[in-house]
Amino acid sequence: MADDELGYLYLAEENHGIHKYFAEPDRPTTRLATVDVVGSATQLIADVEGLTIYYRRNGAGYLIASSQGNDRFVVYRREGNNEYLGTFEVPEANSTDGIDVINMALGPLYPLGMFVAHSGGGFRMVRWQDIANALGLAIDTQGYDVRGGSACAGVATVSVSPTEAQVE
Repeated sequence: MADDELGYLYLAEENHGIHKYFAEPDRPTTRLATVDVVGSATQLIADVEGLTIYYRRNGAGYLIASSQGNDRFVVYRREGNNEYLGTFEVPEANSTDGIDVINMALGPLYPLGMFVAHSGGGFRMVRWQDIANALGLAIDTQGYDVRGGSACAGVATVSVSPTEAQVE
């Protein structure tokens, strides 16, 4: 998971934990920190799979990790030393590979953002305010615009090469 705004790269190593690196090509490639390790007091359990970031104003927010071994999700502070903030569960979300979170309104069902987890053959969607209220986290729908504050430009043509591919 890349934190484009703060310039960090977070890697989830399934059986070991979460590691933090600089994301910029002109910065050192050595590990900056280990955010958490499997089996710690946070109850991060292998396989550590998905990572996502809830963006807030001024570089604040949350790093969220999927703890597949116990079907839970672990929340860390995005800024600073990624302090552990809490753990939550999503009903019927198990064997989660990927997760994502967005701070923007997504219609009447998700007016304050959404957390989504891939679970088996489907997705489990949760209102961000339900997670935030349970863990005492902030809700910030105006602090960061994932769209960059501008409309996407139209694309006139697209060409794909090769025109055929074999996937095995």
